[in-house]
Amino acid sequence: MKSKWPPCIVTYVDLIGMKHQAADAPLNSARMRTLHRTAQAVIMKMPAHEQLYCWNDSILLVAYCRLTDHLKMRTVLTELCQLIRKLEAIGPHYAITVKGLAFPTPELSPAITSGRCVVLKAASYAMSNCFQIEAAGKRLKRRPSWYIDSRLQGALAGHRLPTFKVKMLPEHSARKVLRADRKSIEAILIDSMAARAASASGARLEAKPDAVFPEWSIGSVAKEPAI
Repeated sequence: MKSKWPPCIVTYVDLIGMKHQAADAPLNSARMRTLHRTAQAVIMKMPAHEQLYCWNDSILLVAYCRLTDHLKMRTVLTELCQLIRKLEAIGPHYAITVKGLAFPTPELSPAITSGRCVVLKAASYAMSNCFQIEAAGKRLKRRPSWYIDSRLQGALAGHRLPTFKVKMLPEHSARKVLRADRKSIEAILIDSMAARAASASGARLEAKPDAVFPEWSIGSVAKEPAI
């Protein structure tokens, strides 16, 4: 029953160039571990997100959000912008954000209760579609730094962004994916906040970037020393 499948937004972030720099193992391990520590620091300031997973050169986040809750979607995107800002200091990377339904909460088993099995809360076709988009994106001549599922278009106040189509699971039906970057999404979210404020007050107000995206202090995240 789909009522037990909570609507979710899954975001996958991957560092670029790790395979091509495989010979430089100390540098690679340093970047990966710095990615993990930075993401772990930032997630504590991302209340709209339920869970963060870190492994090797990648991280995965999941947030629960109703299909029509555009305000919550904007909050999720705002938090992701803040995260990506921090990750930019680590090196080149790309992000993929997809909307879908998370799998139902699994029944408890001895393996789960003992801690020997971890079932990802991000488990979903949305998570699978992150990798569908990743594979399709590699065929683009100009790759964006952020791929966003068109199901999140409503949170972007009707702004148009370049798109391409990807066959999504489970039906293998084509769906548009937005080609964006952190700065373009920030600009749209700032404009959206200004428009909502104007609608509420009856006068055009200018949203200040610092009000929408205040600088997050996450303390000192030590970089991994070279081995």
